[in-house]
Amino acid sequence: MAGTIHGRIDCLANEASDNFKSSQAKFKTLFDFLSGQFTRLAWYKGDASGNIPGGTSRGSDYWDGAAPFGQHAWALFRVNGSVGAHAWYLLITYLDGQNNFTLGSGNGPASPCTLGGGNQYFNTGIGMQMAWAVDSGGIDASPWNGTSNNNGADTKGTPVWTAPAGGTVHVLPRSNEPGGNYATNRENFSWLGAYHYAFTTFAPHRFHIIADSDSLCFVEDYGDDGGASLGYVGVYIPRPGLTVARPFVMLNEANDGPLAVFRDGTKYGPITYGDMNREGGIAGPDNNSSVRQLGKDTLYGFPNVAACNPNQAFNPVAFDEWAIPVGWSELNSFNGYLGTLDPALLMEINGVNNGDAAADLSRAFFGQAAQYSTKYSIAWNGSSTPRTNATRSGISF
Repeated sequence: MAGTIHGRIDCLANEASDNFKSSQAKFKTLFDFLSGQFTRLAWYKGDASGNIPGGTSRGSDYWDGAAPFGQHAWALFRVNGSVGAHAWYLLITYLDGQNNFTLGSGNGPASPCTLGGGNQYFNTGIGMQMAWAVDSGGIDASPWNGTSNNNGADTKGTPVWTAPAGGTVHVLPRSNEPGGNYATNRENFSWLGAYHYAFTTFAPHRFHIIADSDSLCFVEDYGDDGGASLGYVGVYIPRPGLTVARPFVMLNEANDGPLAVFRDGTKYGPITYGDMNREGGIAGPDNNSSVRQLGKDTLYGFPNVAACNPNQAFNPVAFDEWAIPVGWSELNSFNGYLGTLDPALLMEINGVNNGDAAADLSRAFFGQAAQYSTKYSIAWNGSSTPRTNATRSGISF
């Protein structure tokens, strides 16, 4: 919503025909980018066991380095936000499904943790959590309940996140909030990007990481074959007339098949269980009780009519891009349009092909092959053609 946009774009993890190693490479690239974009507070180098080489020689390298991240590696970042914004905290983890995603309290520096309810035994990928806390005086506070040595040997506490004395804490995805299955230890992660079937046919991972001072957007094509999964975490822009002190939001669409993310009535953040496809949540005006399941919708009519793409009202004609509406969508008590995701980072567009870009290369478009299916429009670097780079670290800007 504010600040200079930076990114690692056109990253291609195509690692030794191995989905575990490709997911680890994704985590390493993300770790490096976030360490330069936000304030890193703590991290854990990962367990000796698992599918990544290195054993006890763990560190912050790619899988083929001298000291690679291992399974259950994690990193914590504080997002200070733009001027006048409130801080929030991002926790990411690399999870190796062969050894399960769930760790009960007391089982090492990565415990407690689970992802998608812990039932994704044969998958591998990256998990994320978002948290924030407010003290009794309404001031931002740290919700982190672990160590902060920032040396690769940090540990989590139980619960993972805690409220300051007299204050409140909130943790997304929604299942970590009151009423959720993980409200006690607040240990459940959402996927970030696509999930990967670890023991099936190998597929490369092309992904793009975009961020400003307030938010992170992660778009991934699992298979590099013309699909797009989406992760967005950070702030939304409240609708006119609505005051939201901390307009925080998380959503992840882990399936890069048909883009149901843009269909009518899509919900993110199950209340009492994990969902490997659609996790998230959204904060409303009341800091104490209004963090709820997220509903995401789209405009109909103009975007879906072929004759309207491009828009002939412009000279020369131009393709329309649309801000993405989000709001509450939980039971019968919390429903309503709250605002839009940050259009500087992410919008939707119709009528373009997967991998197309704006004429000035300031935006790139990703989604299904069908020209009139809805695509993600993300900020781009203004100089490189999408889907042409072949390095795992991507192109920085």
